[in-house]
Amino acid sequence: MLRSMSDNIVFFYEPSELHKADLSKDIRLGGLVEKGSIVKIDAATLEFDLTDYKTKIRVRYRGVIPTLFREGQGVVAAGMMHDDLFVAKELLTKHDENYKPPASAEPPQEDSKSYPKPS
Repeated sequence: MLRSMSDNIVFFYEPSELHKADLSKDIRLGGLVEKGSIVKIDAATLEFDLTDYKTKIRVRYRGVIPTLFREGQGVVAAGMMHDDLFVAKELLTKHDENYKPPASAEPPQEDSKSYPKPS
C-alpha cells in the first residue's frame, strides 16, 4: 500500500531551491508558469518562466504540450539545467481539484419510457 501511494508523489525543487540540487543529472523543477512569459519557438517547442515568487527559471520544452498547460498553472518540469536555461524532457501539469459539472442549456427531463420508476 505504501508503495502505490509513493508512486503518485512527485518530488521536485522549487526555483529558489535549485542551488540545492545536483545539476549534473536530471531533476524535477516545480512552480507556476509566470504570466506573460510563454513564447512559442515553433510548433513543438516553447519557452516560459517557472516561478515560486522568489526566483524564476527559464524553461524550454519540446514535445506534446499538456492540455492543462497555461499561464498561472502549476507545472513540474523534468530535465536538466544548461547554463541559465532548464531544458525539460517532460511537463506535468496539476489538475484542478474543483470539479464543476458542465453547464447544461436545458435541465434534464425525466423520460418514463427509458427509465422505469421505482416501485
